[in-house]
Amino acid sequence: MAFRLRTMLALSLLLALMAGCGGAPATPSASTKPAAKAKTTTSQPPATGGPLGTVTIVAPAAGSTVTAGSVTVQLALSYFQFVSPRTGDAPGTGQVELSVNGTVIGVFTFLKDTITLKSTGPQTLTAELLTNGKLIPSSKTSVAFTVTAPTASSGASSSTSSGQGSSSGSGSGSTSSGSTTSSGGSSSTSGGPYTVTSHQATVSGHSETVLTDTQGLTLYYLTTDTSTTSTCTGSCASIWPPLLLSGTLSLAPNLPGYLTVIQDANGAQVVYDGHPLYTYSGDSAPGQANGQGLLGTWFVVTPSP
Repeated sequence: MAFRLRTMLALSLLLALMAGCGGAPATPSASTKPAAKAKTTTSQPPATGGPLGTVTIVAPAAGSTVTAGSVTVQLALSYFQFVSPRTGDAPGTGQVELSVNGTVIGVFTFLKDTITLKSTGPQTLTAELLTNGKLIPSSKTSVAFTVTAPTASSGASSSTSSGQGSSSGSGSGSTSSGSTTSSGGSSSTSGGPYTVTSHQATVSGHSETVLTDTQGLTLYYLTTDTSTTSTCTGSCASIWPPLLLSGTLSLAPNLPGYLTVIQDANGAQVVYDGHPLYTYSGDSAPGQANGQGLLGTWFVVTPSP
């Protein structure tokens, strides 16, 4: 009996050993699989196109007081270069648009120039960079200053120093313009010569006050022009001679508005309230306005309201 029990135990142990050696290989658990490689993304900084530039108004200084008339404007630029108005200006090149009290007075391509201010009291001058015909709002900057009227004792001298001309004569005849406000018997306002003044001219059969050059010839504007570009150059300019800056930029005291200068194919062309100015080869004397309405694009320049 004891022998039989020992034999059965031995057989059971042998069967257990054989089952452990000959069984199917264990299936690896899911936890042993290599982990999937996580996708990595690299954030790219947004493209800025490079610095767009800044403009600073150096003169007139903020809080300063200037005398009405020809006022010097001086600018400083950073990361920006002036170029003549054209299509396709690259970022960082172009012009500066100036406005006074919210009214655009012209586009500058100079760091230093003059504008004519007639209104007295608080004024705000604003400058904004212009690239490819589009303003750069981030560059907009302004200064506040005050304009005072010339005193009676300094009127003549201030006119001379600001480019308004000598008080010893009436130049090309601002007293012959037929405008009582231009002469008025006052030597302080009848000086000259001025870059732009006014006279009476016969326009379409009617007498009208028009802007003129120093010789009294009627000035015209072209409807296809912009405040930054003249479209009359070359052979056109031989028929319609552009008014080019010679000496100091000045506007007769009786006239409203602003004068600026643009650099174009014609040279340093004078601009009145956003209109490049021209004379007409068909006018031979003051008082004539033979170019009025020609081609439906040429018109005399009259004082701004």
